Amino acid sequence: MNVFKVHAFLEWASTFDDTDTSGNLVFRSMKLHELIRRDARNAERIFPYIGGREINSDPQQTASSFVIDFGDMSLEEALRWPLLLEIVRSRVKPGRDQIGGYSVADRRREHWWQFGTATPALK
Repeated sequence: MNVFKVHAFLEWASTFDDTDTSGNLVFRSMKLHELIRRDARNAERIFPYIGGREINSDPQQTASSFVIDFGDMSLEEALRWPLLLEIVRSRVKPGRDQIGGYSVADRRREHWWQFGTATPALK
């Protein structure tokens, strides 16, 4: 799964690491609470993200990162979570707008709010 890794910095503007423009969004728990405080419905689209660090270093594999996931929703459906969609729009869409030329890239560009490659078995 390609993701944007998010670091727990103090400033909202410096939170996201945009080095991987092919994926979606992972963020630390300090932002999770702020997003849910601003709109409780955001909890419906924010999920724990367990990566290699948690698997290899935490025997309980406790999530310290979270991901925004709109699943296979249409853009119209995703608009019900405007704050989350705006985060994904500002951090994912610019990279997705630059890809294309083959069917997988075209789909990722056209469905920028969804994961580039869905892996339901890992959810």
